[in-house]
Amino acid sequence: MPALNTLLCPIDFSECALNALEYATRLANYYQAELHILHVLETGDQGPEAITEQQQAFAEGKLARFKETILAESGIEGLKGCTIQVSSGKISATIMDYADRIEASMLVLGAEG
Repeated sequence: MPALNTLLCPIDFSECALNALEYATRLANYYQAELHILHVLETGDQGPEAITEQQQAFAEGKLARFKETILAESGIEGLKGCTIQVSSGKISATIMDYADRIEASMLVLGAEG
């Protein structure tokens, strides 16, 4: 089995996504992996100019607080690191592009239903 050294957890701030983030954090701690948290601001057909500075700042602020909490609660021998990223584009394509770029070993997603 390949090593789990880079985990990607895309989140949309829903309850399911936050549960996935908690699980991804536990996995990253257990496997001493790097955790990447990605939020995608969907642009649809309007293009990246449709994203406002307020939307970007809001998402970046929330992710920064998640990262701060995760790092504070992670043991010294656990989590290798935590990276946050806010991107814009079509959600699934942006997630897959980011996963390829960071060579993610695993995607951890929340699902409902």
